[in-house]
Amino acid sequence: MEEQELIQLVLDFTREMNDLQAVFYPKLRQDRANTAQVFAQYQVQADGLYTRYLTRKKRNYYYGISYPPFFQGVTDSARFTVEQVKSRWVVEVLIEEVTRDFRFSLVCRSGVWRIDSFKQRYHSIGREIVYGWLYGNF
Repeated sequence: MEEQELIQLVLDFTREMNDLQAVFYPKLRQDRANTAQVFAQYQVQADGLYTRYLTRKKRNYYYGISYPPFFQGVTDSARFTVEQVKSRWVVEVLIEEVTRDFRFSLVCRSGVWRIDSFKQRYHSIGREIVYGWLYGNF
């Protein structure tokens, strides 16, 4: 698979997750009496995204709804690097407008590329301070 296709996979996943959170955050704020119902609806849709984009392995899913969306800044304007590390490819997303970067690990299973895991790190606006990478939860 070409590097641009791997980047596109990450962009598609993060856009869909951001769009999902952007839809459900206002619902959560408006309908506080039915919070459990809103989260249940969100979970069903998030599970669909996870099935399409993530490797199938046992995970502890995090079904948080955040505003701004969790993967804010992962857009075409971010700076991407792609490198092969053993049998997987790592897509790193460096974001200037937001104080968080991401590193996605992708693997090919049965001829289909999927996201296996991701890490995140925080940094100051001018990158004077850059913290270490920490595994994230889907």
